[in-house]
Order: sequence, then C-alpha cells, then structure tokens
Amino acid sequence: MCACVLADLGADVIKIEAPEGEVGRRITPYLPATNPPISFAHATVNRNKRDLTLDMRTVEGRDIFMKLAKTSDIIVQNFRPGTLVKWASVTTTCAR
Repeated sequence: MCACVLADLGADVIKIEAPEGEVGRRITPYLPATNPPISFAHATVNRNKRDLTLDMRTVEGRDIFMKLAKTSDIIVQNFRPGTLVKWASVTTTCAR
C-alpha cells in the first residue's frame, strides 16, 4: 500500500513483477467487462502504477533492476530481510 499511496500522490511508481505475475492478479472477483480479466484486488492496490516484468532470479533481470534503482529516489520492496542485498551483491559481482 505504501507504493499505492505514493502513486496516488503523483509519484512515478514502477511495479516489478515476476514473469508469472503476482497472486493478486488471480484473486476473484474480476472487474466487469475487462478483457483480459483484471481482478478487483490487483486494480485497487496497483492503481496509478506502471508495470514491468523482470525475473529477478536471473543476472539479466537483476542488472535491469539495478539500472532502474540507480535512477530512482526510493525503492519499496517486500522480500525477506537480506534478499535484495544478496541479489545486489551477486549482480555487482557478475557485472565486473
């Protein structure tokens, strides 16, 4: 919800999702007359955001994320503690 509020206030928010998409996309009910179906939960929490699909488990996905991070004012993430730091150090090591 933090990024949702920031987007509501005018921030340019880019939501990064895994290739399979977040679970909120598959939760019913779906908004009427949407094709492909858009879930109410996804539409509510992700309003005013742009979407980007990245596989953060790959070096290429992490490299793209790191390029975006370098030009961002803030990053909001919900990984387990230490996950993002671990991925960043792997990306930095591989990019050298």
